[in-house]
Amino acid sequence: MKPNIFKTTFYDNSATSCFYRFTLKLTGAGSILLMLLLINTAPLHAQQTRVTITGTVSDRESTEAMIGVGILEVIGKAKKVVGVTDAKGNFSVRVSPEASLTFRYVGYREYTAKVKQGKSLDIRLTINENKLNEAVIVGYQNKT
Repeated sequence: MKPNIFKTTFYDNSATSCFYRFTLKLTGAGSILLMLLLINTAPLHAQQTRVTITGTVSDRESTEAMIGVGILEVIGKAKKVVGVTDAKGNFSVRVSPEASLTFRYVGYREYTAKVKQGKSLDIRLTINENKLNEAVIVGYQNKT
């Protein structure tokens, strides 16, 4: 006969919420192993701390609030989208304390700022002027 080490119970209280309850019965070496695993994963959870950064994004020349500016969290070479600005140009994002924030908007220069906890950021984006030196026009005609 096999001992009942792991038991799963499924609960469905409503149409939108359901959960599982897991029961683990360990004795001796199994309980010691479980304690070691839980103790060793505690530092990993502590490294997941996040800070909330708030601020506004506006145009440098007109000082108008910019709607829909993309906000990216940059850690090393890794970039991850964490939010966009609202209708008043405000934002609030939760990021890693070691991260930098990059702000992107079409037609404007990308701006990167280092995260400082407790400081509200006031970001002013400048227009990216891509001027053409020459234009080539090609035309043709069909004869009927």
